[in-house]
Amino acid sequence: MKFGFLTLSLLLLIGPRALQGEPLFLTSPLWKSPEFQKVVTGSYGIDSRIEPLITTDEEEYLRDGAVLLADGDREGAIDLYENASILPESPAMLFSLASLKFEEGEFEEASEFFEAALEGFPNFRDAHRNLAMALIQLDEMEKAEVALIRAVELGARDGVTLGLLGYCHLTDGDFQAALQSYRQAQITMPAEVEWKLGEARSLRELDQTELAIGLYRELLKERPTNTSLWLDLGFSHQHLGDNQAAIQALEIARTMDDLGAPSLLSLGHLYLGQSLSEEALEAYESSLTADPAISHGEAVEALRYLVDYNNYEEAKSLNGLIDAKFPDELDAEQSRLQALIEFETGDPEKAIITIRKVVTEDPLDGKALLVLARFLKSQDKDIESELILEQAALLPDHTADANFRLGELLVERGEYKEAIEKLLKAQAINPRPFIETYLEAVRELAK
Repeated sequence: MKFGFLTLSLLLLIGPRALQGEPLFLTSPLWKSPEFQKVVTGSYGIDSRIEPLITTDEEEYLRDGAVLLADGDREGAIDLYENASILPESPAMLFSLASLKFEEGEFEEASEFFEAALEGFPNFRDAHRNLAMALIQLDEMEKAEVALIRAVELGARDGVTLGLLGYCHLTDGDFQAALQSYRQAQITMPAEVEWKLGEARSLRELDQTELAIGLYRELLKERPTNTSLWLDLGFSHQHLGDNQAAIQALEIARTMDDLGAPSLLSLGHLYLGQSLSEEALEAYESSLTADPAISHGEAVEALRYLVDYNNYEEAKSLNGLIDAKFPDELDAEQSRLQALIEFETGDPEKAIITIRKVVTEDPLDGKALLVLARFLKSQDKDIESELILEQAALLPDHTADANFRLGELLVERGEYKEAIEKLLKAQAINPRPFIETYLEAVRELAK
């Protein structure tokens, strides 16, 4: 008697782990859901268009493998298939071995065996889907998307296939397609929170944020302790410009779980937008010890926010912590910010030494040149400041700002005609309303 492959391999895939109550898929809540496992391990009967028929030899191997698994000998089952003489020519056994490798977390090998199964049976629908799952674990999203689309072409309409396709579309930036896939996935898996979250995220990316917020609130009624939901709700409020509501949602999430560095950085930025510098500093400080850990670049970005908002004392404190965490990673950007902090917190001489060092190491660092010119001007070293600005004006990315600063310097000296020329250059390169206003005022003075 011939059996459909998936009918026979159900015991193989379930194995003793599931019988003992252990989850098959250990990488995310989605992989652990009963609906997900039912799709991956379920029996679909015989359909020769999308799954291979099982020969007598294959049936014998698969039954022997099921016996080993029932005895808890997973390694023995894997070894049985790997050493089977018929393995290279058997899509069914290749699929079985790939599925076991997937369950063991050996995604690279799993993907190779799924691909081998497809070489022997190109229309093997579930091999396309399971290959996609392995590829997603390997972060090979483009290949996974291709495999999932092929599974759909072969008739897959299960929630796992459509939901993962939505995830691939979302990652790829095709938000309309993601929205459609996530909604279709919920037809057969209506309770799967990942698909609802995907729908909400797609809505947010499509500027339908209010609809997304409504969906998050609906989900939170059922899952009020779900940290991810609170985070997504917070970021949605942030997208709408409602910073207070965003802060509230993020802080609720924070009471439930330790937030990662990206979320803490966003919280700090939100606090700064509300002029709450101490709260912002606390969030930034927490990000330095968060898991996942903050990078040096992200830490410097937080430092820049504090400086941009003129919170120099807080910036000084954060800069010290950054130095302690990243003792060997001081770069030009942090040095520039450090100089600004030193200048504004009462140590202009040290600030000039710091920024001169940056300029010496890189004479083409236009940002550092502009900062140095500002410091020199504050100490009435106008001639040296002008020379530095002329040097910065030669750098295309900083020509506009340097000419504007030169214009300001010339206005203070009463050289209005020359100042107008510099201001016109600045405005021609990078038109800005405040320069136009200033230019009109200088023209009045020049009359």
